[in-house]
Amino acid sequence: MRCSFQHIILIIALFQCGSFTAFNQSIFNANVVHEVRLTIEIENYWEILETNYQNYLENNSKVYIPVDIEIDNEDLDSVGLRFKGHYSNTGFEGVKKPFKLDFNEFIKDQTFNGIKKMNLQNFAADPSFLRDYTSYFIFKQFNIISPRAAYAKLYINDQYWGLYLIVEQIDDMFLEDNFKISNGNLFKCVNDTKLEYNEEELKADFELKTNKEENNWSDFFDLVSEINNPYAFDFAESITGKFDLDSYYNCLIIDVLLNNWDSYHVNGRNFFLYQNPEDDKFYWIPWDYNLAFWDTNMNLFPKTNNKSNELTPLVKSILTNQILKAKYIHLFCQRISDLNLNAIISEIDSKVKLIKPFVIADTNKFYSNEAFIKNINEGVTVKMVRSGELKDVYLPGITKSITDRRNFLFSEIANYPDGCYSENINNEYVSVHPTPIQSNAVIKVDLHNYEEQLTMHIIDVSGRIIASTEIWNSTAPFIFSFEYFSDGNYLIHVESKDQRINLFKKIMIIK
Repeated sequence: MRCSFQHIILIIALFQCGSFTAFNQSIFNANVVHEVRLTIEIENYWEILETNYQNYLENNSKVYIPVDIEIDNEDLDSVGLRFKGHYSNTGFEGVKKPFKLDFNEFIKDQTFNGIKKMNLQNFAADPSFLRDYTSYFIFKQFNIISPRAAYAKLYINDQYWGLYLIVEQIDDMFLEDNFKISNGNLFKCVNDTKLEYNEEELKADFELKTNKEENNWSDFFDLVSEINNPYAFDFAESITGKFDLDSYYNCLIIDVLLNNWDSYHVNGRNFFLYQNPEDDKFYWIPWDYNLAFWDTNMNLFPKTNNKSNELTPLVKSILTNQILKAKYIHLFCQRISDLNLNAIISEIDSKVKLIKPFVIADTNKFYSNEAFIKNINEGVTVKMVRSGELKDVYLPGITKSITDRRNFLFSEIANYPDGCYSENINNEYVSVHPTPIQSNAVIKVDLHNYEEQLTMHIIDVSGRIIASTEIWNSTAPFIFSFEYFSDGNYLIHVESKDQRINLFKKIMIIK
């Protein structure tokens, strides 16, 4: 078939005017606030949703009610609706519940934009409306397999219910998109778990989401058994044959960076494991980041939140094996060095401008407009149910938190010199004399013909920037006074505005 010039013009025009909806207006297009309208004809629908949710908590029964839905002006009939979540549902009063939509529940093979299910997160415990979205944005920055997310304004029977975050469902459609094969076993963590080897407990703590008829847990049990035997002489070789450790390292690094309190490493929650038939290895998939940017201080090898304050078996297996430990710390160095703070903060600014009118109009949200504005950059104290009681909880500001965390973690990495390549810490481009420093030091940043302005920060062991200065000539040495600094270890951090230059030097002050 021959295409005429007119045909080509018509095709171009269709793309430009948006006729190809799935291509131009993906539900996960994060540059717009989507519109989701639910029409529910059942008179006592809220009471039914609450009853169904209670049954779900008691016996894991997932019962939906039928609703008609309009998403970005596209209509779908008989879509399944139910409450979802645990703490984000039961821990917060009001009608702004988290929802799950199932397009396939009542009409077989019905999908929307190529997905069967969709999650609507309600920003419980997040005055900033940014924690989940920013976390997934950082995962995408590093091309780490993770759910897609976008903002949406939700209406129920034409009443504005509030601003929500659409989060992609981890299911066979997700697996097909990310692994190109979806017939492997997908395990979801549904209860608190340390991944200790106990088959009965593991079956209670995980749900097999695919291949339910075969119900084959043998490889999963084998993996967990392996994790709990880190002292075997061939452990590193054996575990890497069963488990894609980079997928776990990446999630652990991001969780540590974001102080993700509600994670496996701290509370034993919120992750999936997928056994990819292509290589038979298990892959770690992250989930649920509304309690990221928490007021805690996770180090490179975080401990659990229980009274024993111990390492989980998986974290312990990495820490106790020198090969795995070195690989993890090296990847940690890479990720923190490559972290583009400017891009993250720019994305946050963009999203705040995008969602601000809808946050302010959201009368069902859990916190005030003032808390929303302030928590973008600064910490706020809000009321929250913790351990069954309403308490004051401090939530760090998003932009300040991620900047402080990066600096702190660079200080932490300096304690593991064997795990980082020399150019990351103690590199050849930054020289300091004398060492150790007593009062004044001559510092030289030798980048030859680099002519852009640089900034030098002095960072203490807690990760705080305690002094900064501009460097206008990258080849000329200059004197910097450490007269009023306390004895101890510090980091010099030299960076360019565009962050193409990121240099670190470990120094010691002894007076």
